[in-house]
Amino acid sequence: MGGVIRVLKSSSEYSTLLSQGTRFACPLFVALFIKAPNSSFGVIASKKVGGAVLRNRCKRVLRVCAKRILMQLTSSFSIVLISRKALSTCKPGSILRFEAELISNLVTLL
Repeated sequence: MGGVIRVLKSSSEYSTLLSQGTRFACPLFVALFIKAPNSSFGVIASKKVGGAVLRNRCKRVLRVCAKRILMQLTSSFSIVLISRKALSTCKPGSILRFEAELISNLVTLL
C-alpha cells in the first residue's frame, strides 16, 4: 500500500472499530478491522496481559505487526490489535504465522 499510516488516537475511533469491525481471533491477539479511506491502526493491552513492562512489550510487538500488515495490503484499512496474555511469552515465528493468516483474511475481503 505505501503512504502514511496513521495511529488511532481518540476513543471514538476505537469505539467505532470495536462495535463495527470484523473480528479475527487467534491465540496471541484479536484483530478488528474495517475498510477506511486512510490506513490507520491502534493497539490495546489490558492489565490482564501482565504488568507495565509486559503490556508495553506487547504493544511494541503489535505496533510492528500492524505496520507490516498495512504495508502489504493494496486497500486502506483501520485495524485495532488487542493483545492476549499468550503474546507476552511467545516466539517471533508464531507471531508471523498468525500475521500471515490475518493478511490472507483481509485480502479475501478486497
